[in-house]
Amino acid sequence: MRAKVIFLFCSISLLAQAPSRESYRRGELIEIDLRPEISRYEYTLWNGVGDAFAGVSTTSIPVRLRHKVKYAIQGRSLYIIDNSGNVHETSYVKQMEVVRAR
Repeated sequence: MRAKVIFLFCSISLLAQAPSRESYRRGELIEIDLRPEISRYEYTLWNGVGDAFAGVSTTSIPVRLRHKVKYAIQGRSLYIIDNSGNVHETSYVKQMEVVRAR
């Protein structure tokens, strides 16, 4: 019984881990939609090619608009590395097609 509990605990903790640093990609933060009155912060990242990804958080993430950030998508989470190198998990809400303005 004890072995099953330990196995279950280890399995759950592995599922909750952020992706490895090597799996992060570089992108540009193209939009921040701040709604602090309802604790909703939406971050849209562009991969530089044609896709953008949006993640929603209940807390503000210290990042700068129109600057490069590192991000990773794992399951239903979009992870963003902030200006200080800290990893923040957001709920991955949508993917969009983006065309660069000329």
